[in-house]
Formats: sequence, structure tokens, C-alpha cells
Amino acid sequence: MNKSGSHWITPSKRAAIYERDGWECAYCGRGPRAKRNPKQAQLILTLDHLTPRCQGGDNSAANLVTCCARCNSSRQEKPWREFAPGGAQERIEWLIEQSLDLDLGKSIIASLKGSPELEATR
Repeated sequence: MNKSGSHWITPSKRAAIYERDGWECAYCGRGPRAKRNPKQAQLILTLDHLTPRCQGGDNSAANLVTCCARCNSSRQEKPWREFAPGGAQERIEWLIEQSLDLDLGKSIIASLKGSPELEATR
């Protein structure tokens, strides 16, 4: 089965990882609450595999971090420790040791049921 797009992870697990990571990019720290210039592109959060699946990485929470689309595309094939700027390595190591609150992730998704934003991601 091909696990492309957002179908490789459940919405509740994705939400739980975003929540664990404070809804901010693990690399640059940008998030929806960050001050941005109005001319900047809309911030899009994604998930990044620390060890890519093609290199043996899996979809476990310890291998996934919240990442903005800009950092995700900039990282490409670089090892995450090489790509992560000062301070980000320690933050990522701390984040991936935290447990996920899957019940909170389910609650977040349940609260969005029927919202146009959630339907657009399906």
C-alpha cells in the first residue's frame, strides 16, 4: 500500500505531534503565533522524518517532528543534526523523548470535525 500524502499517519497522531512540538517548526521555531511580516507566505506546518523512511526510518513519534514547509524542503537529504541550527538539536532531542497525548490529538480532531480546514486536508 502506498502511504503518500497525509494518509500515512492518522489525523489524531499528527495533531498530537503538533501539540507535543508546540505547533512550531522544530528547526527554525516558526509557528502560527510567531510575528510575521504581512508579505511573508502563509506558514504551513508539516511533519518531517528525522531518519527518512528510505534510510530505514519509521513513522514513530520519536522519528517525527513538526516542521515548516520551508525547512522541510530546504533540508532535503541532509542529516537532521547537520541541518538543525544551534539550539534546535537539543530541542529536537528533548521533544522526541516526550510521550504523545493521543487522547488530546483525538479531541483536537473531534473539535475540527466539519470545519473547512480539516476537510481540505483529507
